[in-house]
Amino acid sequence: MNLTFEDTVCNGCRNQEGKCVAHSVTEPCNVYKCITKKGIDFCFECNDFPCDFLHPYADQASTRPHNTKVFNLCLMKKMGVDAWAETKAKKVRNTYFKEKFKL
Repeated sequence: MNLTFEDTVCNGCRNQEGKCVAHSVTEPCNVYKCITKKGIDFCFECNDFPCDFLHPYADQASTRPHNTKVFNLCLMKKMGVDAWAETKAKKVRNTYFKEKFKL
């Protein structure tokens, strides 16, 4: 990836102001912008947790589908199973299996 050793070390999102040089992210990610705007340290402190900023995206969903479980369980807890099934279940599946990974 033509990175220096220093650029490959992750010091944590807050310490790097939401930027991940190793993944060519030079602007703060949406999650970092959101928690900074809301004045919180962690997403779980937000009344909107979990939100779509935490939605898993992957190019390899067929071999790594497990990370949607936690996301869906959090949504079910927040929304209730029926509301989740009606409004989010299909969108979560489609996003995870069809979208590209993004920060």
